[in-house]
Amino acid sequence: MELTPKRQKLADAYIKNGGVIKDAAKVAGVSASYASKVIKEDPDVRDYIAGHMLAASKETQLTVQEVLDSLSYAKEIALVGTPTAHGTKVEIGSYLKATEMQGRYLGMWVDNMNISETGHGALMAKIKDRQGQ
Repeated sequence: MELTPKRQKLADAYIKNGGVIKDAAKVAGVSASYASKVIKEDPDVRDYIAGHMLAASKETQLTVQEVLDSLSYAKEIALVGTPTAHGTKVEIGSYLKATEMQGRYLGMWVDNMNISETGHGALMAKIKDRQGQ
């Protein structure tokens, strides 16, 4: 089914900004609650958005492997270093940053942990158990 001009404007704004409902609502001139309801519940709008986002992703065709390959290459360059008058300057900071980014992708570490209220008690019990050992 064809979208109304108002819904199409909202959907286009949502696609263009990368999926931020609040910002799309401002561009389309509608309330955030209306935008949220339409984007989440209207099957025609959801189909329109999904189709356009899929087309956009096919156009860019950047793959996870390409990103990982680029990071590996950046690490190699960082370790080879840059010739200077005093020898070779190795960019260890760049190497570490590329390694960190690869580790994040692999889920090797987490910056933030969200602990729910119910999980808080269990976590505290585990901490107390470990301290008592």
